[in-house]
Amino acid sequence: MLQLLTPDLLRHRSDLAAIDRTVRALGASIGWHYQLDIIWILQQLRARQIRPRATVVDLGAGLGVLQFVLARLGYRVISVDFSDRRPSLAMRLTHSVRVRRGEQFSGAYLDHLGKATPAARSNRVSRIADLLLCGLPMVPSRLSGGSIEFVRSDMRDLAPLADRSVDAVVSVSAIEHLDKAEVPAAIAAAKRVLKPRGPMLITTSAAEAEDWFHEPSRGWNFSTVTLASIFGIQADRWDGDFRTALAALNNCTELQKRLHPSYRMSDKNGMPWGIWKPVYVPVGVAI
Repeated sequence: MLQLLTPDLLRHRSDLAAIDRTVRALGASIGWHYQLDIIWILQQLRARQIRPRATVVDLGAGLGVLQFVLARLGYRVISVDFSDRRPSLAMRLTHSVRVRRGEQFSGAYLDHLGKATPAARSNRVSRIADLLLCGLPMVPSRLSGGSIEFVRSDMRDLAPLADRSVDAVVSVSAIEHLDKAEVPAAIAAAKRVLKPRGPMLITTSAAEAEDWFHEPSRGWNFSTVTLASIFGIQADRWDGDFRTALAALNNCTELQKRLHPSYRMSDKNGMPWGIWKPVYVPVGVAI
């Protein structure tokens, strides 16, 4: 299934509220369309009866919101990224988080991330700010049985993870930042670690016809032909009309009001300088 993600997903108000609570509690930033991506993934997990206490791998997770929402719901999350992450004080206060050391990486997209975000603060200042600026208090996720393990790994091989060891694989807007030729390796690695019949729920960026590269966010927009080939599925059209979906995103005042202020600080992102003008459509791939 290749489903275009549209503002209709915002009708799932309980999921949207869970995302909002997590964003406030962590003082987190969130991508301009990530509410749609996360709601879609949560709905798909439920439809496939992947229940709390299941082990879920979040590919290219960074410090993104999805992993924290899942942990609060009771999932055991293996959070995979190639960046060297340190959970903030707010994250440690509100979630059960541990860090497993892994490989070292460098590359163009890591350099891009450094340009797209404000300069890092010192650890001491950052921790004080985390404590002072995080939003409403939250009960620690460990009380729900959920947890997060940060694993530094290349998503193209997932070497630290055993074959058939996880119940589901999820990812929010990550695979488009790989070199296009490397995406099939990442999907093959994800399939390797999945238990039989475990779902893979990936969101990425859709192109109406031909693949094209969005330079400000350093990300690919994929056609149906490319995604069908990458994921090994039969699909020759979107679930939804591309132009209608793009128009709905452009006219969505709720998403526009939720645009994180950090977008206004740079043109190296998916909404340069915070000017609301979506030029691509998020898509969910479920296999």
